[in-house]
Formats: sequence, C-alpha cells, structure tokens
Amino acid sequence: MAMQQARAKAEAQMRRRIAKFVDQRKRMEIADQAVDNGSILVASMIYLRLAHNRTNPEIAKTARKQLSELTTRGRKLLNEIDVELTGGMEETGNSAADSQNRPARRQELIVGAFDQYEKLAREYSSVPQFSREAKSHIARQRARPQYARVLHEPEAKQLWILARQHEFDDETCCAFLIYRKAKTLTPAPSAVLAAERLEELAKNPQVVAASKACRELEWCHKTYARADRLTELKPEKARELFFRVVRRSPSDSTINMEALKQIRAIDRRDT
Repeated sequence: MAMQQARAKAEAQMRRRIAKFVDQRKRMEIADQAVDNGSILVASMIYLRLAHNRTNPEIAKTARKQLSELTTRGRKLLNEIDVELTGGMEETGNSAADSQNRPARRQELIVGAFDQYEKLAREYSSVPQFSREAKSHIARQRARPQYARVLHEPEAKQLWILARQHEFDDETCCAFLIYRKAKTLTPAPSAVLAAERLEELAKNPQVVAASKACRELEWCHKTYARADRLTELKPEKARELFFRVVRRSPSDSTINMEALKQIRAIDRRDT
C-alpha cells in the first residue's frame, strides 16, 4: 500500500512537472534535477519513459545510462544497510554489558533496517534492474531466522493472544485453527508457543474433528458472501456458489437454510 501511494504521488508530481514541456531534452533536465534533489522515484519514472522513446535514440540511450547509474547507486545504498545491520547484530551479540537490554536493542536494529530496506525499494521501484534485485534481496533477508523471529513476532503474538482467548471461551476448535496459522510465522517466539500448543491439541481427535467442521463452516460463510455479491450481476454463478454452500454445510445450520432461500429466489426470477 505504501509503495502504491508513493508511486501515485510521484506520477502526479511527474505529470505536473512535464505537462508544459514537450521537448524531451527538457524532460531529461527535469529528471536530472530530480536526482540532484533526491527525488529518485520521480527521476527514474521520467528516465524510464524516455528510455523507451523511439523517436530520439540519443535521448533514449542517455536515459538508459542514467537508469544504469541509479542501479549502481541503489546497490551501494542496499549494501550500506546490509553492513549496518550485520555490524549491529555482531556488536549486540558480542557485548557482554547491558545484556538485559540486548533483545530490545536487536529488535530496534532489525525493525529499523527493514524500514530502510522498504523505503529504498519504494524510492527505486521504477529502476527496473535494481528494483528486481532489491525485492529478491529483501525477501531473502526476511527469511533469515535471526530476522524473521523479530519481524514476525508482532503478528504471531496477536494470534497467540487471540487463540488463548478462544480457549478461555471454550472455543477450542477456533483456537486450533488460529494456532495453526500462527505456526506459519515460526521462528517468532509466539509462533513457537503456538506450534507447541497445536501439537498438544492435535492429540485430541474431538478437537481435530471440531476444527475441521469449523474450517468448513468458515469456508461456507466466505463463499456465501461472495455469492451474495454476485446475485444481481451473475445470478447463475451466484446460484452455483450457493449450491456449494448447501452441499458442504450442515443441513440444520443457518448458513445452509439461507443459501437455500437464495437459490429459490434466483430460480423464481428466472421463471
């Protein structure tokens, strides 16, 4: 979302800047000025358009060169974040002093570094070569266990708390499904706890059966909502989805009876 908003803002700014200039050399000057002012996203979007221009090969060649230089620049900045992150991790790992604050310092270091990664990726999103490299690199970094356990913990903790609340409310089937979702965020600490609790619950056949029924009912509600949105535009498709709900939901459930009503209503309109 942040990247889309940044791109939309940059596109609007670009259109305003070049609307009064038809001359491509002037556009090149505007892009160069944007680089000097630190507006890499605006500059790269202009360069990218000029690079595909067939009417002026010289301008196109210059624009491609500028994009290449931005790729080199982006790689350097990406490496600087890597060095800062790695060095900070080593420093906090080797320091014997202030060991109680070490986890908080590491968390701050990691979260801050990945904020920088994402900011860099947004700013250079219109530099094709570097954008691809940055996305791939950031994904690999996110997958590293020492970083993933910190980055995934906020979501994992929320799921852990929600699942525990469901257990407290005697809704073990719902808790089972949430624990399973939280487990995918391993190695976050709360995800590890969720995996352990999931393993304990999985030993109870009744809980497993109830969770399957709960998951099936959840599917039915989502499918019913989708069908309801299609009732007016695509009644045949809606009828097909309502019929699937009827087949997969308990016959005495509210969702089953509501789906049958919708099918009858569609059939009456067709007659």
